[in-house]
Amino acid sequence: MSKPELAAISRQLRTDFAFFVKMAFKTLRPGKRLKDNWHLYAICHQVERAAAGELTRLMITQPPRSLKSIVASVALPAFLLGRDPSVNIICASYSLDLAEKFAKDTRTILKSDWFKKAFPDFKIAGEAALDVTTTKGGGRLSTSITGGVTGRGGDIVIIDDPLKADEALSAERRQKVIEWYEGTVTSRLDDKNVGTIIIAMQRLHQGDLAGYLLGKSDRWHHLNLPAYTLVDRRIAISPTKFHHWRKGEPLHAGHESLELLEEIRDEMGVRAFAAQYLQNPTDLSGFTFKWDWFQRYDAPFPFGKQEVVLSVDPAQKIGERNDFSVITVWARRDKGERHILLEVVRAKLEYRELRQKILDLGAYYHASDVLIEDVGVGISLAQDLRYERSTFDVRPIKVIGDKPARFASSTLMIEKGQVWLPHEAPWMEVFQREMDAFPYGTHDDIVDSFSQYLNWAREKLRNEFRSVPITWG
Repeated sequence: MSKPELAAISRQLRTDFAFFVKMAFKTLRPGKRLKDNWHLYAICHQVERAAAGELTRLMITQPPRSLKSIVASVALPAFLLGRDPSVNIICASYSLDLAEKFAKDTRTILKSDWFKKAFPDFKIAGEAALDVTTTKGGGRLSTSITGGVTGRGGDIVIIDDPLKADEALSAERRQKVIEWYEGTVTSRLDDKNVGTIIIAMQRLHQGDLAGYLLGKSDRWHHLNLPAYTLVDRRIAISPTKFHHWRKGEPLHAGHESLELLEEIRDEMGVRAFAAQYLQNPTDLSGFTFKWDWFQRYDAPFPFGKQEVVLSVDPAQKIGERNDFSVITVWARRDKGERHILLEVVRAKLEYRELRQKILDLGAYYHASDVLIEDVGVGISLAQDLRYERSTFDVRPIKVIGDKPARFASSTLMIEKGQVWLPHEAPWMEVFQREMDAFPYGTHDDIVDSFSQYLNWAREKLRNEFRSVPITWG
């Protein structure tokens, strides 16, 4: 390549952010082809406006795996530092591990030959796992929503997916992100009047950070890019050009066709797909489900090749106003693709009565596992059961997220038609009553036992899938 051609490339790298992103992708993903698409230019156009100070608050919502992180967290900081080594940038993600990876990728670009030729005035003064500084006083600092940036300010703050998808249904986790933003992010801007905040994320819940900020202020410029559009739209891809996005067209047909998106929707469930792919989270305040999602069987269920699991939700105290102890009995069949609820035991039992009931049910059904919430009396109960001569394994279950979040996570398996209930059973009336009342009912012990099993079964299936050796050819 001639010197004039190299000079032209360097000149384009300094002035064309989309071209810069393509070069960064080639460096970070050698051997992989970047599938060019109009949405890349739409994102880069709005980011360039923010970098120029035209926008001080930019929100970009888009589906997973659509170049969000490479553009916002990796390429943009390098591009900005190349053009102005004195700029200070703070980049934040939901975990330090992810923040460290993005920081490493940015340093890879900063040290590439093409970057050095395009930006000869840029020089690294120091670097660490989460930090890089320049000889002109600028730099890029990485952090997480639990990390601190005490003593460090920034001209630009870039936030990339502040919340993990599997934590989105937890009101506590969502609130922590909002409190982190309100208490940390805005105070880190060196100049509150002209400092820029860019948020790039997938929608996860109506009450996530994007929903909170967009509902609070009209200051945000919002570029919303769902996996396919439900209405005709006109999207700017440069200061003078627009893309006409027709109703029903996918965001990037070469990457995810409508047929593939339908498969993804069927796999992850309608509600999660609406949030993460269509950027339109539905109201999950009641965590509703449909009874016709359940499959039905005629009791008694015929025993065959199956794995029986007891899920125990022990009451912490016995008394008129205290909760019930609940044991749900499950048959896990067809390699974990079918889950049959065989029995529900709901009673106010003394500790020794509950322990004996578990032993009796375990022996009757030849259970392989007993799940017990690893908190309070459940800790002692699990320890005592381990000393008994029984055929089952006792599995303490760590509590993650609040009750509505745990229940909502389990409903995907119901929606996919993997959960079976009997047409009739003595316990069916109270089961249906408590499920319909959740999370506002007086008692939720059946729901806790129910969701504990389904979430355990889902994770077990994931682990079994990971352990299967993969062969090529």
